[in-house]
Amino acid sequence: HATAGSLIGVGEVALLPLDVLKIRAQTNPESLRGKGIVTLFWTEGAGLYRGAGWTVARNAPGSFALFGGSALVKDGIFGLQDYNQATFFQTTMASLA
Repeated sequence: HATAGSLIGVGEVALLPLDVLKIRAQTNPESLRGKGIVTLFWTEGAGLYRGAGWTVARNAPGSFALFGGSALVKDGIFGLQDYNQATFFQTTMASLA
């Protein structure tokens, strides 16, 4: 579960362009006014992925720890073999770990 979580964290790089555009819309809405999403992606290109390395460096270990810790608690402390059978309490405690 930890490795799968880490891969999901790295996969968030695919959403990075949308995050960049959201930040631009919040900080400088005039720069986006009158432009469609296709135009923005065409003109910005790879610039929308600026910071992808830092995103991977942050998300990979963070997601590894989050999902790995949750799996460790569910398996090691609660002895669950099927995580879908976890109670609300067990899931909450695993999420807090």
